[in-house]
Amino acid sequence: YDANGEMIRTDRGATGKIGVVSTSKVEASRIGANILRKGGNAIDAAVAVGFALGVCEPQSSGIGGGGFMIVRFAKTGETKFIDFREIAPKGATPDMWDVDKNGKVISDDKEFGGKSTGVPGSVKGFLYVLDKYGNLDRKAVIQPAIDLAKNGYKVSAIMNMDMKNQLNNIKKYPATAKIYLKNGKPYKVGDIIKNPDLAKTMEKIVKDGEKAFYEGEVAEAIVKATVAA
Repeated sequence: YDANGEMIRTDRGATGKIGVVSTSKVEASRIGANILRKGGNAIDAAVAVGFALGVCEPQSSGIGGGGFMIVRFAKTGETKFIDFREIAPKGATPDMWDVDKNGKVISDDKEFGGKSTGVPGSVKGFLYVLDKYGNLDRKAVIQPAIDLAKNGYKVSAIMNMDMKNQLNNIKKYPATAKIYLKNGKPYKVGDIIKNPDLAKTMEKIVKDGEKAFYEGEVAEAIVKATVAA
């Protein structure tokens, strides 16, 4: 970034002898590349990057979300498609929405608050592909993201812009504002953000797998926060 906090788009090329990892955050790209250096395969690197981006690019992804993955095996040419996108909660019903005469949702409940959320798929999806196709164990792959959440990462120009654009919405949720605002204002480009609670959650996932996220205290906290929102 330049002196004004604007992204520099030149001199960003890279090459690699064992592979290339490309993400929208340098911290996540480094984590993925290091996984390859330690003997991990592309799946290990992709899962490590997924957890890392959930830390340093929370406005775009995270363990509260979901996604898709396409895997191609070089030796056979076989491809696999893994769908771990969020799904609607089991208790969701059409009458939970206030709609107009044309059936359109009247409020912004479908975009913000508890009603807008789905059941997260990222943790289940990441651990599934790691267990089935990866070389490394959970700790080796997730620990870099845990360290990133504990030690912090630099706010990018994009994140700063997103914080400014969503400032009013962030302020609606105290738990979110506590992490992503500094004295009620967006962090500046280059400031450091830490997320120790997210680090603790990922440590539980390392220890107990997907069960740590979809059952017990973490799951109960998610449900409680969703209902409150």
